Amino acid sequence: MKQLAAILTLVFSATTAAFAANNTGINEISAYNGTWNTTIVHYATTYSKPRTETSVTHNDCWRSTEFYACHQFVNGKSAALIVYTYNAKTNTYHTNAITPDGKNAGGGPLLISGNTWTYPWTDKDGTKTVYFHIINIFTDPNTIEFRSEFSYDNIHWTQAANGTEHRKPTP
Repeated sequence: MKQLAAILTLVFSATTAAFAANNTGINEISAYNGTWNTTIVHYATTYSKPRTETSVTHNDCWRSTEFYACHQFVNGKSAALIVYTYNAKTNTYHTNAITPDGKNAGGGPLLISGNTWTYPWTDKDGTKTVYFHIINIFTDPNTIEFRSEFSYDNIHWTQAANGTEHRKPTP
């Protein structure tokens, strides 16, 4: 469970919102394309150890009809192929990530509401259900503030990590 949370934090933290009117539905995901400088601060919790990380994430993204895919590189190394889908009837997104060795690195819903993108999921800790989410708040098209949290009741949340991300200008 801790490994899944770490992978999802890394995979899903590299995002930004597309604020242009023509970026609706699956086209919203085009905001991932590009290179990002990321800083993450992890806190001492049940599901995280204290540390600070910095990384450079490059997302090579493309659309193929109803799918949007991003090949993600972290610090120059291939990390995952992330495939996104969108259901226009329910206005919902779904993600699936595959690592270079072919393993499923997780996935699930993506909820977009304005400049806030939320990736929720649940896991088990013994017999207890634990709720997790990563919340991205986009302060502009090239900057994101994010946090990773968990809860035992889906109401009261404990922050496990937070960070910022800045898109590097294209040369």
